[in-house]
Amino acid sequence: MSKRNSYQPHGADDLVEKILLDKNEVFADVLNCFTFNGQQVIKPKMLANTNTLSYYKANGKIHG
Repeated sequence: MSKRNSYQPHGADDLVEKILLDKNEVFADVLNCFTFNGQQVIKPKMLANTNTLSYYKANGKIHG
């Protein structure tokens, strides 16, 4: 059995998470799960898409 290269660039998991949560269906499911114990209160069609940017500071520089 060969060992696969499990290296992921720093922040790769965050990028996948952002892409998934950008989908209204996924975001509504997550919100309903944690806020309303899984009851379907928030519907995907109730949500509006917006542009969001994230910034962080590392090594004295701002990244986005």
